[in-house]
Amino acid sequence: MINSRLNCVTILGVIATVLMVGCGPSRAERQAQKDERIWSEDLASVSKAAYTTPVSSSERECLGRHAFNVAGRVEWPSDPGNSYMFSPRQSASIYDVHDGIEVGSTRVAVVSDPKREEFNWQFKKLDLDRKNSINWNTKDIATWTDWLARTTSDEERKSLEERIHNDELSMARARLDHRFETGIPDSLGVWESEYPDELRADDDRRNNRHQTLTAYVYRKPWLHIFEQTGPAGQPQANEARMREFLQRFRARAEFEIPTQQGLCIPYGFIADDGKTPFRMKLGMRYRDVPGVIYVIDTGVLNDQTPPGGGALWDALGVSGVGLLGAAVPENVKIVERIGPKKVRINGRGGIESGVVARVEGLSESEKDDANHRADYTPAQLKKVLNRPPYEVYTVYAGTNAKPDSQALPWLAVKMRTFARNQVEEGELASDPPPFAQSQPRFEGLLNSIGLRATTPALPEVAALGKGYGETSQPLASKPE
Repeated sequence: MINSRLNCVTILGVIATVLMVGCGPSRAERQAQKDERIWSEDLASVSKAAYTTPVSSSERECLGRHAFNVAGRVEWPSDPGNSYMFSPRQSASIYDVHDGIEVGSTRVAVVSDPKREEFNWQFKKLDLDRKNSINWNTKDIATWTDWLARTTSDEERKSLEERIHNDELSMARARLDHRFETGIPDSLGVWESEYPDELRADDDRRNNRHQTLTAYVYRKPWLHIFEQTGPAGQPQANEARMREFLQRFRARAEFEIPTQQGLCIPYGFIADDGKTPFRMKLGMRYRDVPGVIYVIDTGVLNDQTPPGGGALWDALGVSGVGLLGAAVPENVKIVERIGPKKVRINGRGGIESGVVARVEGLSESEKDDANHRADYTPAQLKKVLNRPPYEVYTVYAGTNAKPDSQALPWLAVKMRTFARNQVEEGELASDPPPFAQSQPRFEGLLNSIGLRATTPALPEVAALGKGYGETSQPLASKPE
């Protein structure tokens, strides 16, 4: 995920501190004072905007602690066929790297399940996995027992007896009920555990065994999945922590913007005290143009945040396409480079960059592949070889985070395209529309995204004093 971190000026300031000795504030200290002043101004700006800017659209969505305008109904990544649910996808090939949701220590996923099939399957899978495990253990025990009766080697006998013991232990664990009480309706809680006794008594790893709890919560037509990990030796505390989390979750209607403190997730909301660390990066799309996704990346910068380059490096990475590294294919022409340039995001300073390319026909390797496709009819081959030109593009805008701030997390938006030759057959019926057609939606997202007003206000906002965290207009935005 995009997380932000030291900018170039700050890095130079740190170097200067090492090289210079003198009286008065060092360059690094002066930079720190400047940064703190900017953070204070940003906090006042985003807080005032949240409570005084009129809501300009009835069609709004939210993610994390931010809300934004949308141009109609959007689709969040909720592909039920995804092999790893906590790395969400729109479909097999349409997703952005490192997408995911973490709320505190809880991983979150959302699956489209209008017929309740995926939810019901989890119940069946629980019993099926148990039966399969018992069957495998039973067969293994029979094999080892037969072998044990025929062996004459003491060393082999000892090894077989250990295998039989482990399989009997595994079978006894499989017979356990791996469900736990979630405390909310239409849900299933399942636990899996590592066991300290699987390791030798003198193995230090015995104290680092874990238990994983997964809760499946069905709120038609969505299945929300929550996963937490805790110490294997504290199952009751682990279950209590999950139940407390689930009590704060509720379903959220399309276009509903909650007014209470908490975090928006696709089709859901998790209430909190305004202090929960989070990381969220998801790409939404519109149904009329499924090959263009609009990624929102936001999160609290803290000691647990994975290292990364920050907004500057992400912007340079996008605008540098075709300049460094791999060459651009012969059938691709760069027609526009955007920035890097300064931009405002929720009233905060940021960086925007982008690249637009025109794809004309097929590359030589694509032509060769098409000509060797035995399943193409002559008409189909002609259509493929005479593919109309189209544009692909990526535009990024991002701003860095104030450490440990809920009101000033890192925040970035990105628009990127997928063409038919980038995805599996049948995923897309057409190539992306021209950049000029998609740009207004990106600009609408960029210009409207802002801190969501809540009652009570976030602690940072409330600490600003009178005039902040107050509103005279309705906070919520819901469909009629």
